[in-house]
Amino acid sequence: MRHRDRTAGFTLVECLVAFSLMITLAGGLVALLAHSRRAVQRADSSTIALAAAAARLERLRSVPWPYDVAGAAVHVPLLDESPADSLRTDTAGYAELLDRDGQPLPAGATGARLVSRWAVSAAGADAEVRALESCVFEWPAAPGAPALACLVSWRARQP
Repeated sequence: MRHRDRTAGFTLVECLVAFSLMITLAGGLVALLAHSRRAVQRADSSTIALAAAAARLERLRSVPWPYDVAGAAVHVPLLDESPADSLRTDTAGYAELLDRDGQPLPAGATGARLVSRWAVSAAGADAEVRALESCVFEWPAAPGAPALACLVSWRARQP
């Protein structure tokens, strides 16, 4: 009488268990890679938005805002107070569309990915100091959507 090997059937079961484990681990790895890719894309968007907001503030801060030779304040339209909702809506003169790299697009151009909005306001009762705020949003901007980046600075008239 021939003796049967009782372990012969375990090879197929072991292969099925190993295959199931590999499929489970591969599925987890795919989910992890997808999550990390989304996180990298969000970080890229935030970095570009922050750089665009900083660039807008620097442009506003670099505008000359002097007194004339007689000591009178020179009117500079770029530093006029903005409408109250200029950070919530695309207000002419206080918003511009940006490409995926955060660079301003010419009027009528397509391919906008971001919108930069800014506000200029008097700092308290002092008309010679301005509060400057620059925010960047995803485009098209959904109503009430949070900004990707917002920065605030101050600007005083220079003698």
